[in-house]
Amino acid sequence: TGVPGVNRNDLHAIKTRLPPLPEQRKIAEILSTWDRAIEITDQLIAAKLALYQAMRDAGTTNVALAERLGVAENAVRRLVDLDHRWHIGRVAEALALFDKRLIVTVDDVAPRKVA
Repeated sequence: TGVPGVNRNDLHAIKTRLPPLPEQRKIAEILSTWDRAIEITDQLIAAKLALYQAMRDAGTTNVALAERLGVAENAVRRLVDLDHRWHIGRVAEALALFDKRLIVTVDDVAPRKVA
């Protein structure tokens, strides 16, 4: 059947250049930082969805939650808006009002150094 393939010996014949080890480590550090940021964003989105669901289940309006948090109503709208970045501590505080716990902590958001 005329299916093209790559021979192992052909691959071994290809010469590739790698950046120096310190540069490879820096690239790995940058990629790890981005991976962690994506993880945290996913967890924050899940937390916002949980908050929104908790508000719906409890029949809590944006106005009522704003009063309980001591913030303006538009702040609550931003709090549950998935497209709006919001301080992670405020999301945790809002979830706690519904006996829910945030799995991302402020320490998780802090930048880390790779050794």
